[in-house]
Amino acid sequence: MIKVGSLLGEVNPRVSILLRLRSKWAEIVGELLAAHTTPVNITKNKLVILCDSPAWIQQVGLLEPELKQRIKEEINLDVKGIKARL
Repeated sequence: MIKVGSLLGEVNPRVSILLRLRSKWAEIVGELLAAHTTPVNITKNKLVILCDSPAWIQQVGLLEPELKQRIKEEINLDVKGIKARL
């Protein structure tokens, strides 16, 4: 059986990258941060992360350099910036 995600990834490489990122999100950011955040978009090498409260937006901002490094290590994606939002 073919998964819908794999079909979407073939059609749009950005979707494929986002699916890989989501599948490893808890490994990349840790269980606690993953419980309060979700990667929702990648545009021009900038990652948009949906957060469930302003406190987690602030936390993502503080962790941005580390998150970019972990993303590079885990899925070989060079993120230039991270935008956290509600």
